Amino acid sequence: MGCSSSKQLKSSPTDHARSWDSKSQTVLGSTSSSSRDAGNLPPQKSYIPNPTSALPANAPNISSRAKTTEDVLQSLARFDTILLVDDSGSMRGPRWKWAKNALATLATVAARYDADGIDIEFLNSKTRGSGMKNKAAVEALFASVTPQGKTPLGTRLDAILRAYQRRLDKQPQKTKPLNLIVITDGAPTDGSATEDAIVRCARILDARNARTTQLGIQFVQIGNDARARAYLESLDDDLVKHGVRVRTV
Repeated sequence: MGCSSSKQLKSSPTDHARSWDSKSQTVLGSTSSSSRDAGNLPPQKSYIPNPTSALPANAPNISSRAKTTEDVLQSLARFDTILLVDDSGSMRGPRWKWAKNALATLATVAARYDADGIDIEFLNSKTRGSGMKNKAAVEALFASVTPQGKTPLGTRLDAILRAYQRRLDKQPQKTKPLNLIVITDGAPTDGSATEDAIVRCARILDARNARTTQLGIQFVQIGNDARARAYLESLDDDLVKHGVRVRTV
């Protein structure tokens, strides 16, 4: 199965030291992983309690593989990283500042290991940052976007996944595995679209016989909104109903 997902990551916009601490990790798939993935697995989560832990973190069968911080960061070069940021109205204020600061740090660190940098997209704004490599670029990007509107998470997630699959269809050898990190403070406002997008993605990649590491999706919750927490927890159960394997670590 070529699509994996890490969910239920919580953070506080006022405490950077603990802001990327991982509560749980899940890996989803409809088939078991095989030895073809062993040499190209993204790293585990919960190894650094700071923004650099929002790196590829969703591969099965890696508990026996010791990972150092250096190993994790060097693996960035093997992945394209897209951060999908919630820019709904509830993100105004300290949460927006926290997201900006966290991604500025991540971009700076990532640039030392991946010449491509990271891409940043938003739920509502059409503004997009490609190849972000430093703090100034990320801060300028965030300054150009005003948090407003709803939380169309599934709609935007689906658009990104479809675009990636088109690239994969056209240039399978040149397309890197994708590490997609979703940063949000609330439950989506577009119903089951998030679940539907992930299930559709999983089935298409299964049909391609893609690696289990071809696509990883992580969800980072900013703040402690109860509805957001409940939604992320229920997403596991809903995916299982579709026959998708979910493992919580």
